[in-house]
Amino acid sequence: MTHPDAITLTMANGDNWQFKVAFTFTFEGAEYALLTRITDSSDGEVESVIMQIQREGSLTRLVAIDDIIRLRRVSQHAEQIYNADDADSAISYQNLNSDQYDRAIFDKIDLGEGMTVVLQSMHGWWKQRVLLNHNTQRAYLLMDEDYTMKFATADDIDWSSLSGLPDKAITTAKRLSMIYPTHIRGFNNGVATIEWQLNPDGRYYADSDGYGMTDDQEITLYGYIDRNGRLVGKFRYYPDIKALAEARRQAEAAANPPQPK
Repeated sequence: MTHPDAITLTMANGDNWQFKVAFTFTFEGAEYALLTRITDSSDGEVESVIMQIQREGSLTRLVAIDDIIRLRRVSQHAEQIYNADDADSAISYQNLNSDQYDRAIFDKIDLGEGMTVVLQSMHGWWKQRVLLNHNTQRAYLLMDEDYTMKFATADDIDWSSLSGLPDKAITTAKRLSMIYPTHIRGFNNGVATIEWQLNPDGRYYADSDGYGMTDDQEITLYGYIDRNGRLVGKFRYYPDIKALAEARRQAEAAANPPQPK
């Protein structure tokens, strides 16, 4: 079966394997793409490959990097930026806060209080992927290339508040999937509101002419994140948004405990 976003590459042994573009980036004035393997990779063979992007007018090509030294340097650069285990290191902050990124691929939103969120264009959608703290020069990964949440676990969800929601929405929560719109709002008193959609409004599925729109109702969980990339409390579903004001007050109190005199 061919994946809709698949790119087929012929390997040295003659096998044809399917890859998908995980992310694109620029390095030393050139544009690159990291491709991850879709075809079953349990054989221990290549799971990812980096290729250079060449654009000629409306034509875009992926070209193999033949220079081993350049390939190594480009690979190290990509790993520094997107390795989840290194996502909160100072070097990742320096990379993401540099001026070398292509604005067609990356964007940033100022959240106040010295905080910024970095967005990446992923399969045509802008996703908030990394939180930057300019005060501490740290970066915190919000989601990986498969849209999986990286700053929280299933234990960080108030499952009782999801009782009665559609199975589709609960499945999205169990998968910690951020594939639908998720937004971090501005920081105030050390915390920011996170709106995590488990199911989008039916207009999400419509094209520019409105075709494809469904009768889906938006289902959003709310949570709060501090300036260290940590969730304050649990994600909850609030059928009455009036309760959000009290939830916000509690989050701010938890993020700013009284200091001993």
